[in-house]
Amino acid sequence: MADTPLPPEGDSTPADATRALADLDRTVHAPGRLLILATLYVAAELDFNYLLGHT
Repeated sequence: MADTPLPPEGDSTPADATRALADLDRTVHAPGRLLILATLYVAAELDFNYLLGHT
């Protein structure tokens, strides 16, 4: 799948989006880890207890 080229911008299909999601690195993009990374990305500062209670 990763070797399949995507169509030019503007010509993508729902199948292309599904293929892109399937190619995500599961180590980083496992649902729990992705939620933690997304929370850390938008927060200027927070502590472990906040993450523990909100993820």
